[in-house]
Amino acid sequence: MAECQDRTKELYALPLASSTEEGGRLDEQHNMLKLHLGSLFPCPDAVAQVMAGGEEQTKSVLDLGSGSGVWCLDVANQFPQAQVVGIDITPNLRQTMPPNCKFEIWNINQGLAPFYGQFDIVHLRFIQGIVDHHAMTVEAVKCLKPGGLVIFLRAGEYVTEDRTTVTPAASSRMPDQSWYQRLWCLLECGSTQRGIPTEEYDHDYQQGFWDYDGIDTRKCGAAFITIPMGTWVATSDPSENTRLRSIGDFWVKNLLRVSKVLAHVMVTSGRSEKEVESLRANLEKEHHEARIRLSMVIRAIWGHARGLGDTKDQNQDPAQGGNVTLPVIASEPGEYRVKTIFDSKAAWTKFNTDLASTMTPDTKGLRTIPGFDPMEE
Repeated sequence: MAECQDRTKELYALPLASSTEEGGRLDEQHNMLKLHLGSLFPCPDAVAQVMAGGEEQTKSVLDLGSGSGVWCLDVANQFPQAQVVGIDITPNLRQTMPPNCKFEIWNINQGLAPFYGQFDIVHLRFIQGIVDHHAMTVEAVKCLKPGGLVIFLRAGEYVTEDRTTVTPAASSRMPDQSWYQRLWCLLECGSTQRGIPTEEYDHDYQQGFWDYDGIDTRKCGAAFITIPMGTWVATSDPSENTRLRSIGDFWVKNLLRVSKVLAHVMVTSGRSEKEVESLRANLEKEHHEARIRLSMVIRAIWGHARGLGDTKDQNQDPAQGGNVTLPVIASEPGEYRVKTIFDSKAAWTKFNTDLASTMTPDTKGLRTIPGFDPMEE
């Protein structure tokens, strides 16, 4: 167990949440994401359905990789009838917490057998350090009670203002493109080189929960969530402008903070220290010039476990076998679309395939080939 924990800490690229500074950053990040979504969940209606019941009915929630624990605390306060459990590889240092919330030390890479079949909701967000993401996802599904709900979120690439095109990464051939995107590419490549295969993460999130044993295909969903990077958003609602610009300003500053502690990941992707310093300078420049309108992507996927008496034969993706109609994705002029919901695997996978097809060759190379296109100033 100790050896596996040490390996996980080695793979986890960020500082541990038990440190005061990182715990504070994670708290801020949580609060800004909650403000952006207007909820603790990307699928509040599905959560409400699962959590419905009188005060005498105890519900249970499991948070995988609970970090600073702030999400657990908010859920415990929102649902006082629920028992909320957060697990992480390091102890949670919070001094006070509601009586219906507790934290346990557990290494997810060891599997989740002690938690099988106990939870109405299993939640995971922005997790790091998972050696086999697909196996971990299978384990998470096993933790659900019949009819329970599993929810995963992952941050991804950056897209242009239309939300349907991947923003090109800055490269030697296109130095005026986004350095935010270049940073994302180098971190993805570095993570793969360190033993965290980002292509596997991509596959799981771009396929959703539709094909997992024990999940009711009729009750799955996915969301394409975008967060503006910077204060460029302009809508017809002044209060919405203020909200989105505050959110965008935070996420840029959050990215700049994170980039300072992830130099070792970029070095693993074949970058020199000089190039990493150059990248940071260009990130700051892109932030202050605010010349590129782009948004960070978050993919959220969820699914309900089959209820008692349900059979696998009942499962049918509503879009299978027919024409695929995508929901409205692009923002309208003068507006900003925060979230688009997908209710079929066919639509979700088509959208992700279409979006990936807009990635430039340089962006792909930076993300997948160590040392590709070095740029040192």
